[in-house]
Amino acid sequence: MNNSRKTEALQIAQQISDRLYSDRNELQKFLHFSSNIYKLSASGAMQIFAQKDDATMISTYDGWRAIGRQVEAGQRSKTVIDASGKMICYFDISQTIGDRTPALWRFNRDVSDALVQGINSELPDTVKNLSDCIDKLTFKYVQEREGDAAAALGITPENRDAFRKSLLSMAKSIVVSRCTTESEYKYRGNKEIEADLSAVDMCKTKSDFLKLMSYVQMSAKSVLLTFERKMNEIQNQRSDRNERDRNQNRERNDNVLLRNSEQVLSRNADGREA
Repeated sequence: MNNSRKTEALQIAQQISDRLYSDRNELQKFLHFSSNIYKLSASGAMQIFAQKDDATMISTYDGWRAIGRQVEAGQRSKTVIDASGKMICYFDISQTIGDRTPALWRFNRDVSDALVQGINSELPDTVKNLSDCIDKLTFKYVQEREGDAAAALGITPENRDAFRKSLLSMAKSIVVSRCTTESEYKYRGNKEIEADLSAVDMCKTKSDFLKLMSYVQMSAKSVLLTFERKMNEIQNQRSDRNERDRNQNRERNDNVLLRNSEQVLSRNADGREA
C-alpha cells in the first residue's frame, strides 16, 4: 500500500510541475493558492494544489490531534514527496472535526497600524501603511536572493532587470493573497494582484522552473513569517496589557470590598455604630 501511494505521489509531483510550467493561468491560480500554506516548500505546495486546490490549512494526522482536532473517518490524505524523497501525508482542516479551530492571523485597521509601527523598526526607510510595508519587505527579501536565483538559472545581464521585476511580482502576489485573506485589508484597493510571469519564460528547462518557484516561495515565506512574528508580538503585548488591566481592576474591587467590609464590621447588627 505504501509503495503504491508513493508511486502515485511521485506521479502527482511530476504531473503538477509539468502543468504549472506550461499553463500560465494555472500558475497564477497556484501563486494565490500557495499563500494559504506558505510554510511548505514550493514543491510541496504544488503537490497539495494538485490534490486539493481549495485547501486552506493543512497538517499531519498527529498534528491535528495535537491541537484537539480529529481527521474524519474515511478521509484520504494528501501526499507530498519532500526533498529527501520521504512521503508525508497531510489533511486539510475541512477533513477534520473538533471544537478548536486554529487562529488565522488577519488584518484590520487597528492591527495594520500596530504592525506597520513594529515593522518600521526593521526597515531603513519609514513606511506609512501596510501596502508600503509589503512593498519594502518583499523587495528586501527578493533582493537577498535575486543574485543567487539569476546565477542558478543562467539569466543573462540584459535580462536581469526584467527577471528581478518578475521575481518580485510573483513573490508579492503570494504575500498580498495571504494578507487579504479573511481581512478588511486590500492591497492598494485590490484583494489579489496578477503576477508578472516573464521570469518563467526565461527558464530553459522544467528544472529551472522549479528552482525559480523555490526562490519565489522562500522570498514570500520570509515576508509572511516576519508578519506572523510581529502579529504574535502584538497579540502578546495586548494580552499582557489586558492582564495588567484585569489585575488593576481586581485590586480596585478588592479595595472596595475591604472598605465595605470595614464599614460592616464597624457596625452592630441593627446598623448602628458599635
